[in-house]
Amino acid sequence: NLGNTTIIRGHESNGSNAIQRYYQITTAKSPTSADMLFYYNDNELNGITEANLKLFKSVDGSTWGVESSSSVNTTDNTISLLGLNSFSYWTAGDGNSPLPVELTSFTAASTSSATAVVLNWTTATEVNNYGFEVERLIKNEKLEIKNYETIGFVEGNGNSNSPKEYSFTDKMLNLNLNLNLNLTYRLKQIDNDGKFSYSDMVEVEFNNIPTEFALYQNYPNPFNPSTTIKYALPMDSKVLLEVYNIVGQKVKTLINNESVKAGYHQVNFNANELATGIYIYRLTANDFTSTKKFVLMK
Repeated sequence: NLGNTTIIRGHESNGSNAIQRYYQITTAKSPTSADMLFYYNDNELNGITEANLKLFKSVDGSTWGVESSSSVNTTDNTISLLGLNSFSYWTAGDGNSPLPVELTSFTAASTSSATAVVLNWTTATEVNNYGFEVERLIKNEKLEIKNYETIGFVEGNGNSNSPKEYSFTDKMLNLNLNLNLNLTYRLKQIDNDGKFSYSDMVEVEFNNIPTEFALYQNYPNPFNPSTTIKYALPMDSKVLLEVYNIVGQKVKTLINNESVKAGYHQVNFNANELATGIYIYRLTANDFTSTKKFVLMK
């Protein structure tokens, strides 16, 4: 039982390189296999040579890829697809002029330290691909962010007939948000001529509350004259962060017994007034104490 078949006319799914309609098959049941027959009219070809006709598939109606297993019967004006086991949007188009980018995967996962989210995606083919803007939507009752924001850009490969892999790291720590967040990401694929389309959305639960106290190695190290010190608090704590020289003399207090909320934090240390040498920084938070060395090199 294939359920209902909906014919939607007037949709320009692939610019001038596609007929102006697509089919979407919906069903209340999930067959393990089905056959589909797609009908088209000669006056819908818009200059496309029938020999170049291919079936295009999309999961969202915006990003399309060639369905290579389809076959065209120009006598009956049909395109057939056998063994269908998923339900999507479909259209017929010029197989010699495919859409700029065929996106085959898009995933998101938070790092083990819950300080970043790593996005990975793969394309099968690319035509005229300038690149991808990465957009993020944050959902949390304490935040007022309701729209997607652009958080980065990854350059595309222009024209390619081979699979390409991409990655982008959203360094959530830079937000200084110590919350449980629901994050939604999407890609805005941009052509060299400025045209664009959006990918499917991916969601990830982001828990930015650490499970244990930690003091991390500063970065950069060696440094001149500034460096960043990061630490983690699993609970609200009284925090003391101090810098000592190699003989144990205190040279700077960065946090002086202040109340700090649970979460990941960072402090910028400027050592302009200090001489080149080895120094020690020490974090005390409640009953936790940790020290690390760093090198000032002027």
